Amino acid sequence: MSAPLTTETRERLLTIHRRLMPLHKAMLDEERADYEGLFGATSPLQMLQLALTDPHFAWLKAYSDRILQIDALTDDKAATEAQADEVLAALSEQLATEERLPILIERSEEVFRAYTALLPLLPKP
Repeated sequence: MSAPLTTETRERLLTIHRRLMPLHKAMLDEERADYEGLFGATSPLQMLQLALTDPHFAWLKAYSDRILQIDALTDDKAATEAQADEVLAALSEQLATEERLPILIERSEEVFRAYTALLPLLPKP
C-alpha cells in the first residue's frame, strides 16, 4: 500500500495545476485560431462544442483529463503518493510525446512560456 499524499505533494500538484491551466488555454487558443482560419469565426458556445466533439481538438482532451485527475487527487483525502506519481509521470510522458506541442511552442510565445513554467515541476519522462 502506498503512503498517503503528503502536504508537500498536494502543494506541488496544486502548483502544477495552476501552471497546466494556462498551457491548456494557450494551446486551445492556438488550435482555435487554426480552426477559424480554415472555417471562419466561432462563438464561445460553438467553440465549447468544437473542443468537446471535433477531431481537430481531440488531442487537447487528454490535457483536460489530466487537469481533472489532479483536481480529484488534491480533493481526495485518501489519495496516495503512488497515485500522484502515476498522474505526473503520465503528464510528463504526454508532453514529451505530443506531436502538436513543438509546433505550438515554436509558434506561440504564450505556449512557450506556459510550457517552460510547467516543465521543471514534472518528472523526466
